[in-house]
Amino acid sequence: AVIAPSAKRRGRPVREHRIPFDDGPELDADPLLAVASGPNATASVTPLAPTLGSGVDGLGNGFAGPAGTMVVNSAPPDTTGAVGATQYVQWVNTAFAVFNKSTKAAVYGPADGKTLWAGFGGPCETRNDGDPVVQYDKLANRWVVSQFSVPGGTAGYWQCIAVSTTSDATGTWARYAFQYAQFNDFPKLAVWPD
Repeated sequence: AVIAPSAKRRGRPVREHRIPFDDGPELDADPLLAVASGPNATASVTPLAPTLGSGVDGLGNGFAGPAGTMVVNSAPPDTTGAVGATQYVQWVNTAFAVFNKSTKAAVYGPADGKTLWAGFGGPCETRNDGDPVVQYDKLANRWVVSQFSVPGGTAGYWQCIAVSTTSDATGTWARYAFQYAQFNDFPKLAVWPD
C-alpha cells in the first residue's frame, strides 16, 4: 500500500535500548568452571577441561582397528560422530568405527559405510559414496546414521538411513533408502522427540 504524503502515521517512537555493560555478579562467573559446593567445599575452582594426553586417535589414514587399517580415499574428510550411552561412533568419508567410551578402544571397524546395508540390495548396498551423518537419539537410545548413494542417471540419487535396534552400534539395524530425482549433496539429519 502507498501512503499519501499528507497521511499521518501512528506508531511508537523509536527508543534506543542499551545493553548494560555489567548486570550484576552472575555475569562475572565463568560458566565453564565447576565450583565445589557442600559442607566440605573449599573456595577453589576447578576448570572443566580435558586432561592432557587423555585423547584417542580417531579415524584417519593409518588408523588400525579390529577390522584392519584405514586408508583415506577422498577429501574433505566429512568427519562426523556422536556419543551414545556406552559407545562413540565416528564416521569419516566412507568408513566408520565404534569405540567403547570407557576403554576408548575401537570395538568395530574401520568398516566401509555400506556394510550397514549388506544384504539390503540396491545402491545403498553396492555403493559407498560418503557424506555421512551420525546421531544418537538419547530419548530412544538408538543410533541414527546416514550416507548418500549417488549412482546418478536413471538410477537416481539415494539417501541411505539406518537406525539401530538397540543402543549397541555393533548390533542389528533397521535400514531404509529414499530416492531423489536431484542430487542430495551433503544432507543433514536430526532426531525429534516423537
